[in-house]
Formats: sequence, structure tokens, C-alpha cells
Amino acid sequence: MASHMAYSKASSFVRIGGVVAALGSSMACIFPHWLGLDYYRQFLQMYQGIGPLPVSEDVLKIAQEELKDMDLATNLKEGITFFTAYGFDLVHKGSAKMKGGAIIGVPSYFYYKSEQDVTRSDIRLSGEKTVPWQSEAGERLQRSLIIGPDAQRFAIARELEYSRHQYPVYYGIAAAMSSIVAFSVYNYVEIRIGLRAKKMKRLQAVVLLISAGFGGTLYLLLKDSLTAYLDEKADGAAAAKGESYVRGGAEFYEKMLRRNVALRTLLPAGASRYTPHGNDNVWVRTVSTPYTIRYDRLKDKLAEIEKQATLGGASAEAKS
Repeated sequence: MASHMAYSKASSFVRIGGVVAALGSSMACIFPHWLGLDYYRQFLQMYQGIGPLPVSEDVLKIAQEELKDMDLATNLKEGITFFTAYGFDLVHKGSAKMKGGAIIGVPSYFYYKSEQDVTRSDIRLSGEKTVPWQSEAGERLQRSLIIGPDAQRFAIARELEYSRHQYPVYYGIAAAMSSIVAFSVYNYVEIRIGLRAKKMKRLQAVVLLISAGFGGTLYLLLKDSLTAYLDEKADGAAAAKGESYVRGGAEFYEKMLRRNVALRTLLPAGASRYTPHGNDNVWVRTVSTPYTIRYDRLKDKLAEIEKQATLGGASAEAKS
């Protein structure tokens, strides 16, 4: 009787632990994008002098036009704000459909119209190292920082599409599911082997660690799959706005790949960060869709559009 009561208490403890882990992991994914947007902005913001560097009027105009065209309720659009982000990449945090809204960070090189506009003194490698601009890699980097209006429109439209989705909630659900699966595996193995009855504490700890590792791996797989889905969705939504967006998207990713190839040479650990083609260097996980894949998709779409235009022109000539 006593052993049965102890077993029941242990089972209740495991179930409670699973629920707490599921809720905790879920909230860990959601809360930073809900209550922590101000901290994200302060951390990611690029500063000039004693204050934040404002978004340029030209880029802000593009952003507002894209926001206006977005199929989203007006009150949700008002929750999306833009700022100048430190570094070379666009960033997005939060969601238009969450209470805190969303923030989108635009890198300062979006403000350059020509190579003469590049503020070399503001660009540092690994914190303080200056760029050897006269080198071949330095020249390639400078050229890669100049993108046209169509590329800017595509990139901003892409970020707005990300912000439309409640991706923090998706990640939170994935984390909760993974935690529940991990505790279910632990509970099943523990019952099958009879670890509680045998009071095998060390083996219990081993099984718990293996279960936690399985849950963590499952979460990363789900998260990376969701990210790949959102990447394709965002690129597709931006490209669907017209040929100029497809062309701009191809330019945007081409310049990104060229930039990363240059940084691979310029950065002290560049070879470990980027592949020879300009993708992020990853080992096991695919944290985001490789840029070469995203570039190829848009190039294929552009080729298809141009082919249809050629066939349409040939058909019109034949009729005339």
C-alpha cells in the first residue's frame, strides 16, 4: 500500500513537472517577443553620437508604402514600427497580431545610394577592426552594400510578411509539444523498467537526461522546419507583388551572398561563419533557409516571368 502511494505521488510529480516544463518553455519563446521588444530594440539599435540613428526618409517612405499595401487591419499595422539596426542584416521581433506589436530593424547600408555614400568609419569588423577598403575583399564588400529601390522594397515587404505571422506562438507551441513528448518518454521508460520501484536514482537521472535531450532535439527540428516554412512564405508573398519585386529579391540575395563571401575573407573567423558561396556556415542544424536556395528560387521565378513575356510578345506578333 505504501509503495503504491509512493508510486502515485511520483507519477503525479512527473505529470506536474511535464506541465510546468511545457508552460515554461512555451512562455520562454513568447514573452521576449511580447514584453521584451523595448529591450530588443535597445540592444539591436544602431546609435550615432548620443542617440539612435533615425531611419532615412526614403527608406521610411518605402516602408510606409509597403505597410499600407499590406492586407492587415489598420490597428495591427499601427503596431509595426521601424528602426535602424546595427550590423548588416534586417531583423524582426514580435508580431503584428500580438499585444506588443512588432519591430523591424533596417541596416544603415539601406540608406546608401552610391559607393560614395558608404560611411567607412561606421563599419567595423568584429567590433573594432577597421575594414581594409583598398583590398579586393574590401572593394567587394563596398559594392555589395549598394542595393536598388526594388531590392529594398522586396526586403521590407519580406520582413512585413514575417511580422504578420505569430511565429513566437508557433515556436512556443513547438517547445510545449517537445516538453510533453520528453516527459512522456521518460514516464514510459520509467514504468517499463520499474525504476521507481527499484529506486535506481542514477539510472533515473540518465533516463531523464536522455529524454530531455530527445525533447530538445525534437524542438530544434520543429523550430527549424517552421523557420524554413516562414522563409519560403515570406519570400513568396513579397515576390507575388510583381516582377519588380522578384527582380529586387534576386538582387537582394545576390548582394547578400557577395557580401558574405567578402566577409569570409575579411573577418578573422570568416571561414567558420560563411561558406565559399556566401551561406551561413552550419553543421547539423539549418537555422534558416540557405541564401543560395532563396536566390535560385527567385531567379527561376524571374526566368519564368521573362519566358512568359517573350511567349506573349511572340503570340501578339503572330496575330498581327
